[in-house]
Amino acid sequence: MDLKALSCVSKRFHADVANPLWQSVTIRASSEFDLHRLNTTALPQVGLQLARELHFRSSFEYVTQNRCPHAENYLDEKPLEFSSEGKDGDEDPNVELFERLTQKAKAVLQRLEDNQLHTFR
Repeated sequence: MDLKALSCVSKRFHADVANPLWQSVTIRASSEFDLHRLNTTALPQVGLQLARELHFRSSFEYVTQNRCPHAENYLDEKPLEFSSEGKDGDEDPNVELFERLTQKAKAVLQRLEDNQLHTFR
């Protein structure tokens, strides 16, 4: 097989394999406490251009209301270990982590074309 034929086979193989492999992209956090540390910069643009589904996933082992920065807005009483202020009156550290997660998700979405995704979770 000559180089030209190998190149054609390689291009065809890539076209046949890349679309199904990149159709659904899942970004998984190592734990529920690392959601704000997702590595989104490692996603290659070439793969993201083929994505039709984007999912952020993590396992959750603890009560989520203790982690939600908005819990006090919709619960009758404050959840355990939840405070609206951090140390010395600073903003709640949970809000900062949530904002970092939000920025990570926005950074990925900005790399996609409008109406590219069929699902985003």
